Amino acid sequence: MCGCDDSELPAFMDQRFLKARRPHNCCECKKVIEIGHSYHRYAGKWDGAFCTYKVCVGCQQMREDIEKNGCSVAFGCLQEVLDG
Repeated sequence: MCGCDDSELPAFMDQRFLKARRPHNCCECKKVIEIGHSYHRYAGKWDGAFCTYKVCVGCQQMREDIEKNGCSVAFGCLQEVLDG
C-alpha cells in the first residue's frame, strides 16, 4: 500500500538534515525529538498551503525503505502504511 491519501506533489519543497536546538515532535511516531538529536525537516507548499514536517531518524529510515519499493508516503501516514 502506498500513501494514505490523494495529496498532490508539492509545488516546491526543501529538505534538510538538522540537529534539534529545541524539542520537536516527529510527525510520524509523535515521539519527542530531543535537543541535540538529528532529524529531517521538510518545508514546502502542498495543496496550496505552506507546511513543515519534522521526521525522526528512525521514521525517516522506514520512509526511505518504503520509497525504495516505488511507493511514496504522505507525511503523518507512515504508521497507517506499515499497518496496511
